[in-house]
Amino acid sequence: MNPTDVTTQIAQLIERFDADRTAAIDELQARTESLEAENEKLRAELEKRRSGRFTVQDEELRKRLSRLGNAPTDTVIRESGVILENRIRRVMDDSGKNAHGVQLVDLAFNPKSGAFIVSEHEGEQQGIHMLYRGAMQFIRNPPMHKLIEYPETTVTLFVTLIDSLLQLLDEVTATEDTKKEKRKSTRWTVGRLQKAYSQYEDPLLGDRLTELLEWTIKKRLFTLSTAYGPTFGINGRMGKRVLSILDYGGMYFHLLPDRYENEDARQTAFDFYQSIGMLDPYLKLQEVNDGRFIWQWRSLRDFDDDEWTKFKEFLESAFG
Repeated sequence: MNPTDVTTQIAQLIERFDADRTAAIDELQARTESLEAENEKLRAELEKRRSGRFTVQDEELRKRLSRLGNAPTDTVIRESGVILENRIRRVMDDSGKNAHGVQLVDLAFNPKSGAFIVSEHEGEQQGIHMLYRGAMQFIRNPPMHKLIEYPETTVTLFVTLIDSLLQLLDEVTATEDTKKEKRKSTRWTVGRLQKAYSQYEDPLLGDRLTELLEWTIKKRLFTLSTAYGPTFGINGRMGKRVLSILDYGGMYFHLLPDRYENEDARQTAFDFYQSIGMLDPYLKLQEVNDGRFIWQWRSLRDFDDDEWTKFKEFLESAFG
């Protein structure tokens, strides 16, 4: 074979090698692109699952739920409820730092004494109060105490509602500073309280508040309060406030150990409050942490005569 033929054959072999290598590279590149596309698709699916299986607008809620992956449905709802609770606490002042759940909502939105009066129309204020209260009672509370297998559709509905309530809360509190400046607190002396109660449109409530105030003064248990509406405090036998009587007949009451002379007295108060619906019937005294509760779904005027008598007898025996 002459040198020319050898050179030709070598050149042909090199060309075939280059062609095969190019084809192999093209195939590898195509496979790589296909794998990258598949990986991107899987990443998108994973991100979708991590997002909580739904789309939310609130950034904090979205980030928190993105960490849950394929967590059980009650875990997703539990986390959403806690985020709402924490957001309300965050926009409150120190009065909300130890409050939880419904108690926190009452401090924020109660039509008579809430930190955030969204509307001067009492019915509208009651509406936003009940809106957030319902979210705490029906969405946040159940998965906090038991395991629940929620349908995916229910999870979507609940989380979407929590998302909306978070956005509404941001809007409501954004202008709250100017509203607070317009509202003035008053030091409610005995004289001011007596005058205010005598002018109540509801004579039964006015009479009962007056009677309670007179008993408190007689027993030297009265303590001054500063509030937006007529309010006064009742001290216990340890010289510390055990009750705050609000303008509409609701109450704050205290169950911390330092407010009572012994544990039996504290248990007696707890049992009475529970017996007339001022405390959750399933709550145990040992579960009381901060010891401050608001009773507002009924008013003192809603007591029938027997309940009113028992309430006064309890005050006399427990603190008089």
